[in-house]
Amino acid sequence: MSPAIARENEHMTRILVFSDIHGAVPAVEALTETERSNFDAVVIAGDIGPRPTAFFRALEPLGCPVFYVYGNWDGHLSYDYVFNKRFVHLHGVIASVGPLQLAGFSGCCSQWGQNPQWRALLDDVEHEHRPVMERLKAAQAANSVVRSGTDSRADRVRKTRGFGKYAAAWRTAWQEASARNRVEVVERLDKSECDPKHFVFVSHEWLYRLPEDVPGLGAHLFGHRHGFKVSKQRGTTFVNVSALDPWATRGAQYGVIEWTALSGFKVLERNLPRTQGLRLQCLEYKSTATAVVCEPDGLTLPIARSPF
Repeated sequence: MSPAIARENEHMTRILVFSDIHGAVPAVEALTETERSNFDAVVIAGDIGPRPTAFFRALEPLGCPVFYVYGNWDGHLSYDYVFNKRFVHLHGVIASVGPLQLAGFSGCCSQWGQNPQWRALLDDVEHEHRPVMERLKAAQAANSVVRSGTDSRADRVRKTRGFGKYAAAWRTAWQEASARNRVEVVERLDKSECDPKHFVFVSHEWLYRLPEDVPGLGAHLFGHRHGFKVSKQRGTTFVNVSALDPWATRGAQYGVIEWTALSGFKVLERNLPRTQGLRLQCLEYKSTATAVVCEPDGLTLPIARSPF
């Protein structure tokens, strides 16, 4: 049998990939109407945005498993909430799509949200610097202005040496969260028995050193950096899958990944039609999404805000 015929006869895994929706649910609805081909899975690399239940519901017509991580627009979303059994939050798990294995983590250096590694680091920092934290909270509660000009009591606390040490520890923890999350996923992959070239690592931020952590890694999918792009580094296929938001500079972009054992990863870049109607529809939807919306209990949680 010729190689061409063998390639045609082997199983192909097809995955629909995108990210950075930013609450533009009408774009997701347009996507599901455009892409009627069968997919083995959908993978979203973060930035779902407001009204997540409407977003998940818009993907149901595709009828295949949906795997996702959270980005900087998703700091309010719970890591434990399950929309339904076909929708899988990839943080902390390894999932199978045919012969491929998906793994990744949620959050990024611009917003960690409910990320467990970040929360643990933050707890340690706040415990170590509890006295200055208590003074800052008391000053913020007082919400008054002292005679020394426009400085509030909270501003005066922020100028102390104790707060400076707390701020430095907070920033260090913020950066450390990325390394801890990456190491956690890499260790999980090391313990599995899957060939690294079958791994697909999903995160919202670009992890350019992944080929060093996982030699032979098949693919890394990420978002955040608007502008769909495919590159190759040390044998790993890097795919910037953003952004589906029609208001992004290059319009609504997404991709289709086709994988076979003989050919590996083939990435097809695609665009939704760049119509003013879709842009205005998404703008109107997003402008109302900031209003109070009824979401299921346990889906949204408070965000740990920066103290600066």
